[in-house]
Amino acid sequence: MKEEFLGNPDGICFKVIDWDPIKNDELGQVTVKTEDLLKSNGERMKLKLLPPGKSSRHNPAAMLGSAVGAVGKAGVGAVGSVGKAGVGAVGSVGRGVGKVGGNAIGVVGKGVGKVGESSIGKGVGGAISGIGKGVGKVTKPVSSVAKSGSGALVSGVKASGNAVVSAGKGGMSSVSKLNPLAHKRADDDYGEIYIRCRPATSYDRKFLKFAADQKGDFLGCRQNTEYIFDTKGGATRIIPGTKYSLKEKTGPDAGVEKYLVRPEPDPERKAVTKYLSESEIEAEALKPSREWLSLSSGKNGRLFVEMIGADDLPNTDTFGKTDPFAIVIYEDSYGKTDIIDDCLSPRWMPWSRRAFVFNIDHASSDLRVGIFDYDSTWNHDMIGRVAISVSQLRPSTEYVLSYNLYEDSVSPEREAKGTVTLRLRVELDNPKALVMSNIKPPTDQFINFQGAKQLAMAKKVVEGKTDMVSYGIGTLTMHIAELTSYKFITYYLADAVISLLLWRGQVPFFGGKFWVPVHSMIAFYAAVTFVENPTLGFAYFWFGNAWLLLAIQSWRNTTPLAWNRIMPFGRILMMMILNKAASPETIPVNFREEEAVEFENHMQERIRKAEEAAMRRYEENQRMMAEHEAETADLDQVGETDISTKKSNLADLASPFKAILYPIQQLLYSICLYLRIARNIYLWDEPYYAAFLTAGSLVIGIVFYLLPWPFLLRWTGRIIAWTVFGPHMKLVDIFYYSKLKEATDEEEAAKLKAYYESLKETAKKNAVLARIRTEEAVKQKSVKEILFGRFVERVPVIKCERFIDMPLHRSSSKPYQAPSGAAPTIQFIGGQSLVGTMIPELKSIKNEKDAEKAKKELEETKNKPEEKKESEAKVKRV
Repeated sequence: MKEEFLGNPDGICFKVIDWDPIKNDELGQVTVKTEDLLKSNGERMKLKLLPPGKSSRHNPAAMLGSAVGAVGKAGVGAVGSVGKAGVGAVGSVGRGVGKVGGNAIGVVGKGVGKVGESSIGKGVGGAISGIGKGVGKVTKPVSSVAKSGSGALVSGVKASGNAVVSAGKGGMSSVSKLNPLAHKRADDDYGEIYIRCRPATSYDRKFLKFAADQKGDFLGCRQNTEYIFDTKGGATRIIPGTKYSLKEKTGPDAGVEKYLVRPEPDPERKAVTKYLSESEIEAEALKPSREWLSLSSGKNGRLFVEMIGADDLPNTDTFGKTDPFAIVIYEDSYGKTDIIDDCLSPRWMPWSRRAFVFNIDHASSDLRVGIFDYDSTWNHDMIGRVAISVSQLRPSTEYVLSYNLYEDSVSPEREAKGTVTLRLRVELDNPKALVMSNIKPPTDQFINFQGAKQLAMAKKVVEGKTDMVSYGIGTLTMHIAELTSYKFITYYLADAVISLLLWRGQVPFFGGKFWVPVHSMIAFYAAVTFVENPTLGFAYFWFGNAWLLLAIQSWRNTTPLAWNRIMPFGRILMMMILNKAASPETIPVNFREEEAVEFENHMQERIRKAEEAAMRRYEENQRMMAEHEAETADLDQVGETDISTKKSNLADLASPFKAILYPIQQLLYSICLYLRIARNIYLWDEPYYAAFLTAGSLVIGIVFYLLPWPFLLRWTGRIIAWTVFGPHMKLVDIFYYSKLKEATDEEEAAKLKAYYESLKETAKKNAVLARIRTEEAVKQKSVKEILFGRFVERVPVIKCERFIDMPLHRSSSKPYQAPSGAAPTIQFIGGQSLVGTMIPELKSIKNEKDAEKAKKELEETKNKPEEKKESEAKVKRV
């Protein structure tokens, strides 16, 4: 709204109108002082409508605050913004009160609304409306404002009836048709509307102008998206007649076969690096990258990812060989490497697009990598994918990790489709902030793409090729097979119980020279003390949970599998309490490979033998059942009198079962997901959540252990016995209970009505909260569609894969040392997360603003020693 409009002494009038193609009827109105609107600063406000024609101002005391409530199923919203170009208005309509996510409305977006008969610019007012499921309707602006100035955003949230909310006194309006309400209201009840208002920023004005005309770019979002996918390589760029390999005939490399460096040689050494031998390519690929893309919106650390290469990829092309490239997805961003044409063991060079810096938001987020075969016409064929657990990486450690590539993470018969090698590193400025990021509930991230081809790639990287959501008998049986596979836990439990009872060595001392039965000692002490004092059961339950978690961690860290080890509980506590990062770790190539292979084979052989024994018992049971049924088959015919021919209808065995089986499939899928999460926590594949659970169990156990349970139980029992069963209860009967009158039917009905009214009020409040969440989600979705594209893929934060991908034995790690020479160039792209209300702002931009503000405060307080330390800490946190 224009400054002139906001300065209206009569305030701003909001009207609700019953829309009709012939004549609009006013249902109610309310006038609010401008200063009261601006004081709310974007908070949701409730305004009670007055009769049409009333000009009384609304009571600010009743308006401000976080009042909640719901009126019907209709809603209306208007967002107004004024820049130097003119006035813009955006409306959003929904029916999502009782039916959340029903006919949801896009707020603003390409294809959501269309500009009315006048355009924005030079003082001409404009209006945009969204009706129904994001379908735009051309509307005429009611009025316009001529002068430029500062502005404010006003967003109407909800109104009653077929309504139009118009703001102002000849100022500006936006018209949106709403659905009628089905509920009754009192004669003096004109309904309520909900609005938001705050001063408009330059960001708001720029965004609204961009949303209105959809011309150019907004903060480089579309340009950055196109830049990520604009990589070198591709069969169409190969010069015809180019040789992919040749042998040197003269010189020191005579007879050595060399290969064409793809997608291009080093721009600084083109002649020397056009063809390189296999060893030279390996050496070049391991050199530091020169160009990096800075992605994602977090501020709790940085994850450095370099795609080194892949090996033994299958050939998916009919003519020629596979043209591989990689897609890397982390939280709310993604990256794409250059394309290596006609190569089954590609290497990405330091001068090519291969290096990405992801700004970490949540410590438990996984890095997902997919290898694809480039196709210029159809969808790119996925070769394989891998999900890498970043939470297991230690700071300031350079990892060179190799993984098998699989098409999905759920199929038990999956086969490796080659391998991929990456170089990873995590850097933390504030380890405590990273650990504490796990306190907030993990919310899934969403990435938008401009094309369906890009979305198809992202889905395969995140979810794999196997669809575990859509209905199918194969999917249902896969869920059942996954649930039955959890019997492998019994094999580990059997080993643990035998080791515990027989006092075998369990914890190594002096570098593994001595193994002490520590867990047997703990179990013996707990059993003896519990028998003598059963009230310790509550404390021992929580101590036992922590003990189980620590025992599993100890077991994993003592196996010969180097890459099966996890971050110790003590290290995580140091990060959380002392803000001290874990020390780097060193693991040589093929570390204890023979022992690790022997250990893996031993465990697989145990599982195989146990499964074979279970299958033999099952087959024997089936054979005995068949014999029993054969012996009693004649008895089934006794009393049978229906001798008609039975009709067989195979069609009834197909789709009619979907109504029964699909809900079962969805239930099994949910159970599988929860079991995966629980398994990952207890097996420390989610180390931070496991550490929180361990610490919480220890604290609760200590509290229960210190409580004087005998005293509490004894006196609780005494109080109950003397209070409830004493002889004084006769006096209670004489003077109180016997004088109580039996409630009449009217009183019982009134109590029942009051009870259901309270339930109704609770339901209304929950519906409003749900609607607010839906409104924010729809708004963010609409804004992201405008900025990044309309194709959306969900990226889970917490691990949901059935199988955890582990590095191969040839992987290695060492403390990181910064390379010498020129510093690499880093191009900032940012992520797609949005923050804020009304018009959400890019989180990466907000982080930059916070960092600049913190640095400015540090500069201002550098001469004040008492404030300098606090400012330095704030800059570090930001």
